[in-house]
Amino acid sequence: ANFDVMVFSISESQLLSIAKKEHRENLIHRLKSIELFSTHDAQWDVLRNSIARGLNSLSQTSNSKIRANFMNNFTKGLIRLMQGAEISVDKVSGKKRLKLLQAAEAIMLNNLTEHISVADVSRQLNVSERTLLYAFKNQFDMGPKAYMKVLKLNHAHHLLHRGIGSDTISAIARESGFWHMGQFHTDYKRFFGELPSDTVNSAEEDIK
Repeated sequence: ANFDVMVFSISESQLLSIAKKEHRENLIHRLKSIELFSTHDAQWDVLRNSIARGLNSLSQTSNSKIRANFMNNFTKGLIRLMQGAEISVDKVSGKKRLKLLQAAEAIMLNNLTEHISVADVSRQLNVSERTLLYAFKNQFDMGPKAYMKVLKLNHAHHLLHRGIGSDTISAIARESGFWHMGQFHTDYKRFFGELPSDTVNSAEEDIK
């Protein structure tokens, strides 16, 4: 996905204090009614570059005043950016988010063996990648790409646990959307705590 994710936490009191100084108190109420917003305003590039420089400076100091100054400037920049006319608010209610996640999961499950991207899923659902990312992060604490991998791993685990019969582990991996066997084995062991062959052996022992 062609975007960066950075997380900043600002207390409501600090935000309100800066908003009052900027004569933008109305934005505080607006912030409470949305979950995310996107903008193509050129000021975003200015703010993003300022963030990058600030983070680089913060990594080299523990001075609390410098850190406070950075957050103050960042908040001012964000408030000014929100005042721009080009901002489009993208609100996702709890019910709408659930439907979105269910639809996204259905697309993923129907395309397990395909090289489907987050952009493809977003396009089919007619939402932005950021909206999809936010929905998955909020519900599952992981992005849609990671969630797709979990679905594929669970699918492979289910098939392997039934016993491979005349199939091979590689065939089942491909059927579950994995084409790089080394990566499949690594991801599988990290997720289930055992190798695919261990799952197969365990299944065969159960049959006996």
